[in-house]
Amino acid sequence: MANKGNEVATGTNTVVWVNGEDVKSNKFEYKVAYETADVKFGGDLQTYKRVVGVSCEGSFTINRTQSRMALLIGDVAKTGLLPDITITSKIINDSTGKAERATFRNVVIAEYGATSENQAVMEDTIPFTSSPPEFIEYM
Repeated sequence: MANKGNEVATGTNTVVWVNGEDVKSNKFEYKVAYETADVKFGGDLQTYKRVVGVSCEGSFTINRTQSRMALLIGDVAKTGLLPDITITSKIINDSTGKAERATFRNVVIAEYGATSENQAVMEDTIPFTSSPPEFIEYM
């Protein structure tokens, strides 16, 4: 009997590109949230929902190997201008060979920093907001 656990995708096989460059991310997450309004009709006791807005936020974590984010958004504090940023993620299920690929446009990286700790690997966690993802490929 085959191990069904092998059918589940793992984070090990996830790739994240920022403006086309593989950032060697070791963690990636996002969430799409829908803002809804209550809708009521006379003579009907039920409350319905109507979507009136949508938002997307997430983050990715990278091992510090170079000053990628400082180069990308370092001038924002001086110029007040946000760069054009696109993030693409690809989650690969190596047991099936299928992948889920999504592109996030209108990305805003509103904060960035670094933490240095003795005898520890340096990682940067970069939070972002964006338009909801456009799915290019499905598992």
